[in-house]
Amino acid sequence: SIHGCWTDPDTKIAYCRVENLKLDINKISGPLGGESLDDVMGREEELEIPQYHIGAFTTFKPLNFVVTKKDHEEQQGQEGESMNRDYWFYLLDVFFAMDMMKSSSSNSNSQSCIETWKGTTLLITRYEYVDLYHTLKDWWNAFMILPPKPLLQEQKGGSDNDVLGDITNKKGREGTLEVDRVIFLDSHAKGHLDEGWKTLFVSSSSSSQEEKEKNHQSTYHVKQIPDGVCLETAYFVPPGYSSVLWPLGRIFDAHRCPSMANAFVEYVMERFQ
Repeated sequence: SIHGCWTDPDTKIAYCRVENLKLDINKISGPLGGESLDDVMGREEELEIPQYHIGAFTTFKPLNFVVTKKDHEEQQGQEGESMNRDYWFYLLDVFFAMDMMKSSSSNSNSQSCIETWKGTTLLITRYEYVDLYHTLKDWWNAFMILPPKPLLQEQKGGSDNDVLGDITNKKGREGTLEVDRVIFLDSHAKGHLDEGWKTLFVSSSSSSQEEKEKNHQSTYHVKQIPDGVCLETAYFVPPGYSSVLWPLGRIFDAHRCPSMANAFVEYVMERFQ
């Protein structure tokens, strides 16, 4: 399974999966998020995108790539560059702040985690989060992590490229990935579309009995998570502005994929029934 990121050669969209991801909330600067809009009226929007300091995220084995200081500081990469902020957005900030511990000992891993949240977690930084169209782009990108292999192969023109299939290897109902929770990596106030993430992506049957007994919620803002929590398997949802539903200023070799589009529509309609 992938431990790191893979970039689609056609769309330049980055798909990232990290195992045993530790969060250090003390190294994340920003508001708590999830407040009532009335309580934060007038807050500058840029304050709602947290700043990540080195060590905010930690993984215990090497990733398949690194984000350099040049990658992180480059506001707009040159055409053809693999780490172009026009496609990676918040992912550059997250992976630049990620510390890769040298120890390979599983004991040191478990001792450094105050608590491990089992199962699968989706993480996403949302832009323009109360707008239905922009949220739809996020939902599409999240759905792209879920589909079973036949749809993925059709989307790739029937090729044998199975990287996405590889990162979605925990199959649930109808072959899709089961998600235990969603973490918002932004500090936005409470929005009317927030509940849609739980409805669409969190499986009612996927949480462990231990978590159910602790009454864990299904969606979080990252600053609300207890310090020292580790995520067993974390999938980073590609940023909405990298979505194929947002083609402005981007050039890629697109082709129709009716089965994928229909599957997305059917999935949304079913989950909201």
